Amino acid sequence: DLVAIPKEHLGCHFDDKTFAAPTKGGGKSEQAVKSMYCHEGIFTAALWMADNLQQFIEKMLLPLNYKVLICGHSLGAGTACLLGLELRSRIPAFRKNYTDLRVLAYAPPPVVSFEASKACAPFVTSVINNSDIIPRSSLSNLVITNKLLLKVNEKLQAKGHKLDTWTSLRNYYNEEVAKVDDDLLLSPTELDDFFDETHAAPENEPDHLYVPGRCVVMWDKGDNNDNEIGGIVTDCGMRMLRMVELSSSMITDHMVVGYRDNMAKLMEQLGSTT
Repeated sequence: DLVAIPKEHLGCHFDDKTFAAPTKGGGKSEQAVKSMYCHEGIFTAALWMADNLQQFIEKMLLPLNYKVLICGHSLGAGTACLLGLELRSRIPAFRKNYTDLRVLAYAPPPVVSFEASKACAPFVTSVINNSDIIPRSSLSNLVITNKLLLKVNEKLQAKGHKLDTWTSLRNYYNEEVAKVDDDLLLSPTELDDFFDETHAAPENEPDHLYVPGRCVVMWDKGDNNDNEIGGIVTDCGMRMLRMVELSSSMITDHMVVGYRDNMAKLMEQLGSTT
């Protein structure tokens, strides 16, 4: 029941009359898209797609009562979100409800302001897997991470460690990292205080970019919980999304296979509880 259209990678599900427009990586709503603060490069790609799809949607899909679903992963997810906002601003029929045009974004980068993210939540859903680096790759998050690393460096110097050369770093790793040490460089209280100081309320940061729409955040609960997958539905202001998680899986968590596997686990868990 899925028919692919060459070049554009589009598809139609005839049973439920849904038109799918995947994007690849690598009047309130109308006012929101005109005034919102967003990622310029990705918005340029969204405008190009909107120019190529608008007539097809208006002249063929809408007269046949088709719904439009835009989806993407990574940079394609960011493009999907901004494409959805642009089509909603151009086509009045999409502003009548939140079901005829929907966006599913997997691992999107931060591409819109906080206000725009909240405004598109009724029709945009972003999915974030564990410590995936891409949804956290905003300038504000990188600034916070840099401040945190400077704070860690101060703690290391106070203990007599000066890690300013590869040799000193290697020696520290060989001598200290393998030790079991309960004396944390930063206590949980110090970390909480740090993030309280560095995180302003998102509505007071108009120039910062955030993950768009309603956010479904998944995380691995670890070996002690049989590697169950936790999940929460939240928004872009969640603290977990407003800092870079320095993890060994921050890159692999971004891969499609990681999203597919953890979503399958989470849905299986949810199914077993009903």
